[in-house]
Amino acid sequence: MEKRKSRKPPLQLCAGAGRVKHTTPPFTHQAMIVPLSSYNPDSQPLGRFRGFPVYLSTLLVVSHVAALFLSAIVGMGLWGTSLAFAAPPSALGGWAQVWRWVTYLFVNVPDIWFILDMVFLYVWGMRLEQTFGRKVFASLYAWLVIIPPVLTVVLSSTGLVSLLAGPRLNHFCLFLAYCFMEPKAPFFVPHPAFQAKYVGTVFFAISVLGYLGSRQFGLLAAFIANCAFTYAFLRRQGLPDRFESITDAFRQALPRLRPAKTKAKFPRSASATASSSKAQTRPPKAGSAPEEKYKPKIRPREDLVPEKKAVRDVDALLDKIGRHGMESLTPEEREALRQASARLKKEE
Repeated sequence: MEKRKSRKPPLQLCAGAGRVKHTTPPFTHQAMIVPLSSYNPDSQPLGRFRGFPVYLSTLLVVSHVAALFLSAIVGMGLWGTSLAFAAPPSALGGWAQVWRWVTYLFVNVPDIWFILDMVFLYVWGMRLEQTFGRKVFASLYAWLVIIPPVLTVVLSSTGLVSLLAGPRLNHFCLFLAYCFMEPKAPFFVPHPAFQAKYVGTVFFAISVLGYLGSRQFGLLAAFIANCAFTYAFLRRQGLPDRFESITDAFRQALPRLRPAKTKAKFPRSASATASSSKAQTRPPKAGSAPEEKYKPKIRPREDLVPEKKAVRDVDALLDKIGRHGMESLTPEEREALRQASARLKKEE
C-alpha cells in the first residue's frame, strides 16, 4: 500500500505586510479578521517552559497567581490597603501614590471569580495575542487597565466614591472580545443555546445587575466603558459591525432631516426679468447662420457607460461578499446591490 503524504494547509497571501491567510484559521466559525502569520515574530511565544509555549498572557496569569499567594502571606488587609485604588485618590493613600493606578489589578480574592478571571486571561488573552500580535494585545490590555481609574476619578467630582480592587473589570473584556469575534462559536457545549454571543450577553447582564444591586455606579460606568472600548478597538482592527440591525432600527426610527430651501439674498427686479425674457425671445439677425449646438468630439469611455458601470459595481460587491461574507456589506452597499440587481432584471 502506498503511504499517504502529509499535506500542509495551503496559504493565501493577503494585503498587508506580514499577514498570511490560512484556510484553517484559529477561529473556525466565519472568521472575518485575518490573523497574523504563524511565522510572524509578534505572534510567536516568548519562550517555552517544559514544552509549553509562554506568551505575554501566560506571564500575566503567573503574576496574578503569585500576587494571590503573597496577599495570603502578608494579609489581605495590609495588601489591599497598600495596592487598591480609590476614587477620589485622597480617600485612600492620596494622589502621590501613583502605583495604585496599576497595582489595583493584583488585589485578588481566592474565590470562583478569580478562577474565571484567570481563565479569561489565559484562554481568550492568548487567542487575541495569537490573532493580532503581542503589541496589539498589550495595547488593548494597557487601555483596559487605565480606563477605570481615570473614569472613576472623573465621576468622583459628582460625589461618587469608588474602590477598584481586582481584575474583573479588565479580564471580562478579553472574553467579550472573543464573543465579538466569534459570536456563533460554541462555548464548551455544542448546543445553539451555548453560543458565545448568548453566553457573553448573560455574563454581561449578571455583571450589570451586580453593580446596580450594590449601588456601585462608578464601577458600573467603568465596566460599560471598558466593554464599549473593547468593541471600538476591535472595529479598528477589522471587526465587522455586530450591531447592524440595531443601528438600522435606530436609523429608520429617527426622522430624517431635510435641507431647508435657501432663498436668494438679492431678488431680481422686474426690469431685469423683463430684459432677460426679451433677450431669450429675440429673433436671429437676417443673414446670420443659425447657432449650432456643441458636439463633443471625444466619445465617452466605455467604463463610464451607466449599464456597464452597474455591472461592474455588482461584480465588485459580489467579490466582496465572496471574500468577507454578507456581513461585510454596509447598508449603502446593500441598497446599491438591490437597486443594481433590479435594474439588471428589467433589462433582461
